[in-house]
Amino acid sequence: MTKVVARGSCRLLLPEQEQRRGRPVLLASIGASMLGATAPPPLTEQRTGVSFPGELEYCAGHDGCPIIAGAGARTKKIAGLKSLDIYALALFVDQGAVRSSLGGMFSGTDAASLAQDQRLFDELLRHEDIEKTLHIVITSGVVKQKAFLSALEERLKPRLQAAGQLAALDTFKRQFDDAAFRKGLEITFTAQGDKLTTTIDSMQVGAIASPELTRTLLDVYLGADPASKGAKESIGHGLASMVLA
Repeated sequence: MTKVVARGSCRLLLPEQEQRRGRPVLLASIGASMLGATAPPPLTEQRTGVSFPGELEYCAGHDGCPIIAGAGARTKKIAGLKSLDIYALALFVDQGAVRSSLGGMFSGTDAASLAQDQRLFDELLRHEDIEKTLHIVITSGVVKQKAFLSALEERLKPRLQAAGQLAALDTFKRQFDDAAFRKGLEITFTAQGDKLTTTIDSMQVGAIASPELTRTLLDVYLGADPASKGAKESIGHGLASMVLA
């Protein structure tokens, strides 16, 4: 059954009932993270020039804060034009949780091979205990809300329909009703447990408890037919480094 958390006005990603001293509480799996781990530097996506922070900004400097695994760009060929960069995207994960959950499965594998192994991505999606945040930045003014959602729906609908979860898809699309798409718009999807939380320009617009929706959305970018092959390749190298460190 799909559980819907009502649209709110809270800034950043917050647990359902906690906020201390006006600052968001960490969502990362602190118990699984590495104490004293150094966050990576900011990463600039080469095609679009978008700079992503090395770790999620709301928890920067705290143990267990998700760090960037990799980044890339979604491009689309438009009639009469060369390939257009639609948006930049990056994936953030709790490196400690990744290492503790997946390290034993791939010990002895070399990093280059592991980065291209679909099993790595499948296991990441299967482990609901690993928090995953997909950060999207719109990089073209021609991207409209309808086109963005239609492209996602095309990938999401078959699996959600087969699972009897079309209600979750409808709820997912309604989260964007008030979103005015423009160049620079930022969208984040955070998967924590079976819940997918969506923020638009740092404002939480909803959270949906649907394991199938969560896995299917991330599979759009990390599955066998990724929306951005360059992004998946970059993320693969980052994940392999975390797993084998």
